[in-house]
Amino acid sequence: MREFHIANKTYVKSHNSTNKIIARYTYSLIIFALLTIIINLFIGNKTQVLSLIKSISLSLIITSVFTYLIYIIKKEYNIKKIYTEDITIAISLIIGLFSVNIDIIILTLAIIVTLFIKNIKKDINLSSVLYGILLIILYKYFTNNLDTPLTILKNNSFNMNYNEILDINNGIYNYLFGINYLSPILSIIMFIYLFHKKGIKYNIVISYILTISIIMFLYGIFTDKMWFILFELSTGSLLFLTIYTLTDYKVSPTIGETQILYGIILGIITSVLRFVIPELSVIITIIFGELLLSKYLDNISYKLKYNKKLYNSLIIISMILIIITIVILTIIY
Repeated sequence: MREFHIANKTYVKSHNSTNKIIARYTYSLIIFALLTIIINLFIGNKTQVLSLIKSISLSLIITSVFTYLIYIIKKEYNIKKIYTEDITIAISLIIGLFSVNIDIIILTLAIIVTLFIKNIKKDINLSSVLYGILLIILYKYFTNNLDTPLTILKNNSFNMNYNEILDINNGIYNYLFGINYLSPILSIIMFIYLFHKKGIKYNIVISYILTISIIMFLYGIFTDKMWFILFELSTGSLLFLTIYTLTDYKVSPTIGETQILYGIILGIITSVLRFVIPELSVIITIIFGELLLSKYLDNISYKLKYNKKLYNSLIIISMILIIITIVILTIIY
């Protein structure tokens, strides 16, 4: 019988294998964590740096233990595979970055939830961490430990000035490189690296961020808050989550046309949710997109690919929705 060989590749325009893409995401996360530690030592956040090192170390140990237990259940005893063919390091780094000053029990539960989702949903990969992060943020919310710039601004009905916003997070450096919100500057650098290595679906990232930027920029103009777009892009770990979870190659749309629409639609949803549940807006949006929107767009991808009239019509409708969103947000908030 003839044997057919199936390439271990994803639907990205490159010669990357799945393992190579996982490795590059892992390398970028290691660099991100190291740079975050080094920069925050220089800007004087020594206490937070120690807490970050502790949370990353604990996360790596706990993730490794539970991953190996899962491997044993599957009758796979090769420990090396945990770190070379799985996303153990990447998961532990992301959970660790979001778990600073979090109780070890909550950290453990977040890891268990992440690994459970990853192994139950076969079409999900790195974005499984969203469920663990969701648990961490909900824990902070219900223990009244979510005193962040996003929630403070919302509690003040979005009526704060630029200097007050800076004071909340102890200066501009903490917005750009801090630990409470993962650095937007370092996130952009990691995106450039992954883009250069052709390991990321850049259409989704660009359309998603561009949509949010347009909405927040025009909202800032209409409400006389010119700083608003910079505040939104530098808080809530928006850029970090976009790069590492929105573009999960297993559950995000395949072709360029659907990727652009996917980014625009989710960008509109995130922009609205930033005014309602700011800390959860990105996480809830991406989970919604993966569960309900991605497969639908892939199912109609051939229509969008070859029916330019339909595709252009949907883009125009999306633009109209962006305008409506801006008007509504300006009136309400």
